[in-house]
Amino acid sequence: MQPLIREQVRPTVRERISVSFKHLAPSGPAVGQYNGIAVNAYGVLPGETALITVAKHSRGILLGDVIQITDPHPARRVVHEDHARFCSPWQIMEYPLQAEIKEGWITELVNTPDVFFAAPQEFGYRTKIEYGFMKHKGELTFSLRGHTTQIPVPSLCRLASPQMNEAALEILQTLRRSEIDASFLRSLVVRESKTNGSIIAVLYLRAVTTIPLRLADLSQLAGLTIAVAIPNVSTGIPAQVLRQEGHSYIEETIHGLTIRYPFDAFWQTNTSLFNKALQTIQDIVPEGSSLCELYAGTGVIGLSLHSKNVNVQGYEHSAAMVRAAADNATRNGILGATFTQLSDEAFGLRHLVKRDGLLVDPPRKGLSPQVHKMIDIHPPEFLIYLGCNIATLARDIRQLLKHYNITHVSGYDFYPNTPYVETLVKLERKTDL
Repeated sequence: MQPLIREQVRPTVRERISVSFKHLAPSGPAVGQYNGIAVNAYGVLPGETALITVAKHSRGILLGDVIQITDPHPARRVVHEDHARFCSPWQIMEYPLQAEIKEGWITELVNTPDVFFAAPQEFGYRTKIEYGFMKHKGELTFSLRGHTTQIPVPSLCRLASPQMNEAALEILQTLRRSEIDASFLRSLVVRESKTNGSIIAVLYLRAVTTIPLRLADLSQLAGLTIAVAIPNVSTGIPAQVLRQEGHSYIEETIHGLTIRYPFDAFWQTNTSLFNKALQTIQDIVPEGSSLCELYAGTGVIGLSLHSKNVNVQGYEHSAAMVRAAADNATRNGILGATFTQLSDEAFGLRHLVKRDGLLVDPPRKGLSPQVHKMIDIHPPEFLIYLGCNIATLARDIRQLLKHYNITHVSGYDFYPNTPYVETLVKLERKTDL
């Protein structure tokens, strides 16, 4: 008779357990085990033991909330922001450990990087910050955007510069004096040029409403836009612009280019490290090649290759960014780059043929199935992939390795104090294809 095998006993929700955590997952949480069951929790460092409360069972994993760290890591440090867990959870550790972990992820998931660029600045590096609105203790205040639970941020966020936060507070104080109902307000986006210090703001509303907010009354801003946001979208996207005063764009000087991008465009968060990534891309793109650039944004990557006589055809789904990219080409006197509106789902073979290479800088979700399909049919000679999500980048690279060999990997910590890392990979087509 076989002995009875005792079934694993799962801790119940709200039960307290002690867990030793081994490493950090690329999605952010620390990973440990309890009686053979995987446990994820934020606010714990590798090698630490923590007393946690079981918050949830999810797909065979226990999700926990930390009550107490019982065996702290030597690199643990004090966090001074109440909301840090939700916007920059890696503030809990000294910066050298952050860089070490991120470089380790690139090595583990892609390949050992040829070079890894740590962040020269831990705080105040962001070019954009977005706050929501809520009533807190009877007063209009900022909340953290992107979370279902409203989290007040009365001290604002250290990832933005003091000047950006001063501009945001000035707007908040004006709105408080007007006694506007918080339910009318969607979010506030503040953007800063790291070249000239110019700051613009976009106030997103939930519906058409009269807002007593004027640029002349705001000392910190070079431009103010008031717009109705598209509903049910996680970030502010204008459905209707109600009013614009002053500048509606930010201008940066980067890699020898003068680049303007509009108030609602994508732009890299960390300008100084983005400049290093542009230099690396220039170094690894062949002189005189012909390049298809997908997810081209406002054109800066393709335009930065003009000194190597690279001919660039850029594609971008946003019409506003396509216009900005074309204007940036004209502004910098670059004739060898053109930009067209196109979604990645509409990407076809005609966009790849007669091009030596493909350059992609996709959103966090990575390459679409349509892009992979076109590469499978017609793999260009080389492919350059710049991505901010190491997990989806690694997934895409694994799929591309049937056609390519990796010839370059580099890492850039665009996002210190968060679990995100920018990775650049060059792939060259296998000779037997």
